[in-house]
Amino acid sequence: MTPLETVNEFIRRIVALDIDSACELVTDDVEYDNVPIGKQHGPDGIKAFLGAMSGGVDHIEFIIHREAATGNVVFNERTD
Repeated sequence: MTPLETVNEFIRRIVALDIDSACELVTDDVEYDNVPIGKQHGPDGIKAFLGAMSGGVDHIEFIIHREAATGNVVFNERTD
């Protein structure tokens, strides 16, 4: 998968409320920056953040407005 395809698969798994599976796509050097909340690093940091965000909900929606990728850097402008 390309980096953009990986991010889109990551989002698909989060929307499916499968945080553990989503974090299987994450390497230790990944930076997840959810503005304005702040940055998380690696699978453990991202899992802790997303687990807290998704706890007690039965639906998650990510609306992607724009996306871009250069090399291994991917940017999503979205509404979560």
